Amino acid sequence: MKAIDQGTCQTLDDILKARDERAALQKKLLQQYKTTLISFKLNIPGEIKFNYLIKRIFDEGLQALRSELGKRKQVLLFEEVQYKNSGPEFFGTLAATAAATKQITLDIEETHPLGRLYDFDIIDKTGKQCSRQAMQRNERRCFLCDQPAFACARSRAHSIEAMKNEIQAMCDEYFGVDAGIDESALLRK
Repeated sequence: MKAIDQGTCQTLDDILKARDERAALQKKLLQQYKTTLISFKLNIPGEIKFNYLIKRIFDEGLQALRSELGKRKQVLLFEEVQYKNSGPEFFGTLAATAAATKQITLDIEETHPLGRLYDFDIIDKTGKQCSRQAMQRNERRCFLCDQPAFACARSRAHSIEAMKNEIQAMCDEYFGVDAGIDESALLRK
């Protein structure tokens, strides 16, 4: 069994509940901090949203975010990481503008070897999401065929198995072969 296939299957109800919880926390943080909000999760197809490999992918993205914020001397006012079966999530607030923050996260998504799997939502202090289009960036591309990702997802151009195989290959190349074998590491965190 591939590392990407290990874990607890999530139902549509699980995913919708996590989305509602995420929206509620985002609203709460915007009301409390009244500043730019980063909401970070992953784009992982299929029913498995959390396991050791997915945690490694997420942690790598979080490390890249913290590094880039540090280079620009941006300090997080608040941060919270949640590791749950519906997928890992990060929430952070900072004083930088939404546009400046979106630029940082777009650079990570577009240049990091695993960046296509990262999903950084940047929300300004009024609750408006800063989009790729607002930043005059092209829409995301499919990592299998380079067509617009939205079109491939909507038409189901690729099987979930093909997408998971590609993610596994990306991770094996980035982390080393058998990148996600150590399930026991989850228990040590």
